[in-house]
Formats: sequence, C-alpha cells, structure tokens
Amino acid sequence: MPSVHILCIISLSFSAVTVDDSGEIRLWNIFVKEKSSDLGMAELLQVFVGQDESKTAQISFIFFPFTPRFTTDKYSNIIAASSKLLHYQPEKIKKEFISPSCIVFSDCNAAILTAVGKSIVKYDVINGGYQCEFDELDNGEISSFCSDGEHGRRLYVGMVNGEIMVVNFSTGQTISKVMVHLREVTNVTVVANKDDPSNGTVFSASSDGCIKALTESGGILTIHFALENALGDIGSDNGSAPITVLKTFPSQSLISAASRNRSWGIWTYAFKRVVNQKEEENISGLEEVEFDGKLSFRNGDVGEYTANMVVIAVCLANCVKIYCVNFITNKLAHSHTLLAPELLYLSKLISLSYPKFNSVNYAATNNPAHLNLENVLIASSGMNYLM
Repeated sequence: MPSVHILCIISLSFSAVTVDDSGEIRLWNIFVKEKSSDLGMAELLQVFVGQDESKTAQISFIFFPFTPRFTTDKYSNIIAASSKLLHYQPEKIKKEFISPSCIVFSDCNAAILTAVGKSIVKYDVINGGYQCEFDELDNGEISSFCSDGEHGRRLYVGMVNGEIMVVNFSTGQTISKVMVHLREVTNVTVVANKDDPSNGTVFSASSDGCIKALTESGGILTIHFALENALGDIGSDNGSAPITVLKTFPSQSLISAASRNRSWGIWTYAFKRVVNQKEEENISGLEEVEFDGKLSFRNGDVGEYTANMVVIAVCLANCVKIYCVNFITNKLAHSHTLLAPELLYLSKLISLSYPKFNSVNYAATNNPAHLNLENVLIASSGMNYLM
C-alpha cells in the first residue's frame, strides 16, 4: 500500500492534499462538525490525474496556481515536480445529484426503482445497495413508470414525448413501445386481468388532457379506449387541462383523475363518467378509503355504506376532503374535511390499509383499539411535515 510523504493543509477551505509514493494526489475534506475524541475518516473529494501517465520518480514539490485558467469549478490544478515537471487537473469522483422524476417499489422483487433522466436505477430493499441501471432506454426522458404488480416481470415506462414502453424488469430490454399521447405522460398504472393475470390493462394520463386505456398481450400494447379532454379546458388559449393525478380502484373497476384546472372525476374502465367535481384549490392527490359502517354528511344525513359506494380522499393545498360516491346512481356527497393544524401546502397523499386482525403484524399487539382501524391517511408537505 503506498505511503503518504507530502501533506498540505488548506485552512480556508478545511481541506487537505496528500501525495503518496505512487505519485497520486488526493484532496480530502477535513471539516469536523462536532468536536469528539473519536477518530474519524476524512471524506475523499478529488483525485488528481496527471496528463502524463508514465511512472515517475517520487514527487518532492507541489504548487497550486489558483488562477481562472488553471481552475476546474472551484478546484485548482496542481503543478508537481519530481524528475519531471507534471501538470495535474482535478477530476470529480462524485456526480451532481439529480432528483428522480418518479419512484416505484416492487414488493415481489424487493426492489426500489427510480427514474433519472433517460435511465432507471434499481436498488435492493434489504440492504439498500445499488443493483443495476437500465441506461438510455430511449431518446427521450422518463416521466413516469410502474411495474406489472404481483408478477414484477415488466415495467411500463411513460416518456416525455408521449411514448409508452414495455421493458423487461430483469434485463432492461425494451419489449415494445407505442406512441400514445401528444405530450408528456404524467401517470401510468396497470390493472391485472382477472381471467388472465399475465396480461392486463394499462391506463395512462398526459399533459395533453387525455386518459387512455391500453390492452397488453404478449408484451405488445394496443390502444383500447381513449378519453379526450377528460376534465375540461384550463383556458380558452391553452387547450385541455393537463392530467396530474391518476388512480385506479380495481375492486370497483373504477378510475379517477385530477387535472391542473382543480377538477377531478371518476369513470368506469370503459370511460363512462360517474362524477365530476370542481375544487377551490389545486389537487395533489386522490386515494380510496376502505370503509365499513355509517357515513355522516354535511347536510346532516346519515347514510349506510353499501357495495355501490366508494369513499374518496381528495388532497388539497391545506386540507383533505372526504367524499362518498355512489357509482350506480352517479351521486356524490361531501362527508367531512381534515384540516392541517397550520398553513401548509400538502403535496402528497397516500392511504395505508391495515391488515386483518389475525395478521402476523397484530399477533402481539398491546392495543386492542388498533384492531378496529381500517385505513390511515398520510399527507405530506414540502416542509418536512406529515399529517
């Protein structure tokens, strides 16, 4: 193992430069947030690679020009002297962080997948480690994707150019692709076919204001139904309102969506409209709430929950509204509103369904009241707040 024979401390930037016997120059971060008697490892920031890769004698002198001509980003080049005069330039070992456009959890594969630019990166859930990357799936960037549910063999990938691709989960190979929308695919989800679980129906929504249903057979997608201008116009000059939220309710064979014009609606799988509702604020989430019992409505009526009803939670800027929808009579009633304790902008809503009382998760419960819970709604904001 090479030994370090030159160490320079740069106090202004809390960094250090080392030179070892092999001639490799490294830049380290030596900033310490808290004083402690414990030893810690310094963080490696840069490795300086020489333009002359030939073996040289031991470096005995280094110099940092710190001039615009010889500086990369905020790091200066290095002039070193041994038997030769060497010029080193910094090369980043860390890439700039790019937030993923979407993320999917695959339960059957115990994996988390994120879409970054044109690639999908896969991580292992057990140890959190990196597994692989499906690089450059297409010419355009990925805007949304989902897996095929309990099988986990395929990915349905929506692109910014309106294409939807079928991708092999294990290898990243593109099985097929079809042009579905005129603009960015904002949401894509799949519903398994009860008669043939290996194939299903793929629902997609786009910034062009359309919702489409595609049948998938043998990896080939075919457009089956199309709902144009699903939730009206956003303005006379801007055309159809972009769809921002898309959810399916397989138990009732229903689909719901929300748009940028503050409207949301529910349709059957064949795109027969059930209800349409306009809100006063932007809609950031739609979730089905499993419910069994009586519902109280704002007008004071108390109604029995039946199999013809679905309870919907609509996430707005600073509250969550609960609606009960009868999809046989096509009627909607507002049950109640969950208000945030302070002024927030809620950006995400999820519904967690509790398992049955005989589930292994409840074998050792100390609180019998937990056994009566059906759902938990969790809303989050951009201020590290959960509700």
